[in-house]
Amino acid sequence: MLATQTDASFLDGALRETEEELGIRPEEVQVLGEIGPPEVNLRGDMRVWPYIVRDIILILESNDEMNV
Repeated sequence: MLATQTDASFLDGALRETEEELGIRPEEVQVLGEIGPPEVNLRGDMRVWPYIVRDIILILESNDEMNV
């Protein structure tokens, strides 16, 4: 996932790429936080900003199943 100059932040880039690659829209997740400072990948050619999110849609579906 790459942030571009059109992204307002690295988080915006991560959310945009998640939607493009996985079809999960930003409004379908809750951002819980960020993991530590950016890390350099194993090849050494890219910095990575990891984020933790919760998929709200899956939680809602899970709650609906429990009420049946």
